[in-house]
Amino acid sequence: ACIALRGVEVSSESRRGSSLHTGEGTAGETVIEAQELTKKFGDFAATDHVNFVVQRGEIFGLLGPNGAGKSTTFKMMCGLLVPTSGKALVLDMDLKVSSGKARQHLGYMAQKFSLYGNLTVEQNLRFFSGVYGLRGRAQNEKIQRMSEALGRKSIA
Repeated sequence: ACIALRGVEVSSESRRGSSLHTGEGTAGETVIEAQELTKKFGDFAATDHVNFVVQRGEIFGLLGPNGAGKSTTFKMMCGLLVPTSGKALVLDMDLKVSSGKARQHLGYMAQKFSLYGNLTVEQNLRFFSGVYGLRGRAQNEKIQRMSEALGRKSIA
């Protein structure tokens, strides 16, 4: 799964995206934070006091074996699942309190069933960018810029 702050651009210095930045904020600023994040389903604790911080521009991975609570954690960090206790913060907004506002700044792609296999890469990009409100020239330019930055040949 992947969580990304919307509005993130790939810098021109790195074609592979190792240097990410946004037009707002400063490097080193905390943008995503889990504080004692716990999710219980009955007596079963899917996550138990999870803590981490992601700073602006940082690429963050959550690793663990099957059943360790990675997907549950990501769902809580996106506001798709309410934690039993603890806090999930995006840009200092508590997802329990301001999930709609915080989600406007997030993009989420699950590990499975993320893309539609019957669509081409370009069609998937157009569909998902359209879901986020991109249309026309802005959509074309964003898809082209991201494709080039990630080393894909031109799709326009």
